[in-house]
Amino acid sequence: MRLRTVSACWLLILASVYVGCGTGSTDPSEIIDAMEASFENNLDGVETLTIYAAGMEVHHRLNTTDSLAFFDLGLTLDDPSRPLPGSARLIPFLVPDVPKLVRGLRTGARYVGTDTLNGQPVYVIEADNPSSLAVSTDAPAADISSARIYVDVETHALRGVTWEMPPPDTTLTEKIVQHVRYEQFRDVDGISLPFKVRSTTEGLRQLIPDRQRIVEGGNLGIARAQAQQLPPGEREVELARIAAHERYLNEGVQEDVLTVDSVHVNPEIPAGVFAELDAVTVEPEG
Repeated sequence: MRLRTVSACWLLILASVYVGCGTGSTDPSEIIDAMEASFENNLDGVETLTIYAAGMEVHHRLNTTDSLAFFDLGLTLDDPSRPLPGSARLIPFLVPDVPKLVRGLRTGARYVGTDTLNGQPVYVIEADNPSSLAVSTDAPAADISSARIYVDVETHALRGVTWEMPPPDTTLTEKIVQHVRYEQFRDVDGISLPFKVRSTTEGLRQLIPDRQRIVEGGNLGIARAQAQQLPPGEREVELARIAAHERYLNEGVQEDVLTVDSVHVNPEIPAGVFAELDAVTVEPEG
């Protein structure tokens, strides 16, 4: 199997289970401390992880040299000749970098209240310094105007992050909002991981030229007709991809979902997976 490496410095996040009940506190410092303790308890003894998703093996190795990244990251592809799926954009989010979020929040944060994500009650904490919570978003850290995290009330697992960015052009009026959500937590060899990561970015329609919308919309109509001729299974996958792109063109909403197939804890990682110096980055298709 041929290897393809990605940036070893990608910042990640990992949600975890914290044994016990919610803090019951509205003090953001106590909630942040509980989230950090949850993360540390969850990953205690973990040096490597391999996460299998969408034909990719995403390898994580405990970073002992760079305090800015909890894991080094490497990637092995089942079929290197095929383009990466659009969901590969979520590789940096498979394991959330809670320590980096904690460092940013400790420069200043406020308790917003409680909310519900996927049926789970969560604390909502907003950063006083939004750029400190920049984690592989689509905008430079300096452009982030607001950042919030969502912490499970009972387990203190990180359930989501939301970033808001102003429009990139003064002639535009709609802000860009990116939501990352962690879903379907499962226990694997004593640790708890999200088996589905979902990213939704809003406010993109204003960035799409009318001509592009017309041309690509027409091409999607042809693609939809062709997809109807595919075998069951392939047909549904292709129609879902087309529907997602239509939503992007018509509503300016881009949604990516990466579903985990399996996880191996503390496996041996193939030699050459991790880039040591200048890493080769891989851009997904779509």
